[in-house]
Amino acid sequence: MIVSLPLPLVLFIETQSLMPVISQAVFDSMVTFLLGGHILLLLGLTASVFSIAGHYVGAGMVLKNGTKVIRPIILVVLALLFIKIIFNL
Repeated sequence: MIVSLPLPLVLFIETQSLMPVISQAVFDSMVTFLLGGHILLLLGLTASVFSIAGHYVGAGMVLKNGTKVIRPIILVVLALLFIKIIFNL
């Protein structure tokens, strides 16, 4: 008997089976580079702390103000990205 699963479920199952392999590879790479002295640990930890703080503040802005604050920010960022791409050509 052949069972046909919906595509999203198949992709979910495949992704879940690959995640431990990918996570282990990322961890192994991180340990290798850390032991080799190729990671700026203070810079990485500082970037992580500010990234978490930025995500927290951004989520709070979305929940409190909704689209009236977020839409102009997204438009400004997209405009700056567009200008950057044009000047890099």
